Amino acid sequence: MLDEKLRHGGHPVLRWMFENVYIETDASGNIKPSKQKSREKIDGAVATIMALEGAIRPSVKQARGGIVVYDADTDTVSRNGEIITAPEKKETAEEKRRRIERETLFSDY
Repeated sequence: MLDEKLRHGGHPVLRWMFENVYIETDASGNIKPSKQKSREKIDGAVATIMALEGAIRPSVKQARGGIVVYDADTDTVSRNGEIITAPEKKETAEEKRRRIERETLFSDY
């Protein structure tokens, strides 16, 4: 969004709200949207930024027994740094061929 590249389907109101946003930077380098230099609305732009941030970062929830983190990039859930669920590994064609070969070899016994 800082590069002014957001696909929003040409929505005229959202475009207008993003045009009203001024970016403020604090001493630590953090940025935030501001309407300091505009009296017009920026609510839709702020909501879009918040939604994208929520979709991009892993979600962290405080749960009984510790902090639970879901990482969408790896599709894993961890509690206190330990992975508690992970996606099933998909079998490659070569692995499947070897498994069937093993099962066939030992199925007669």
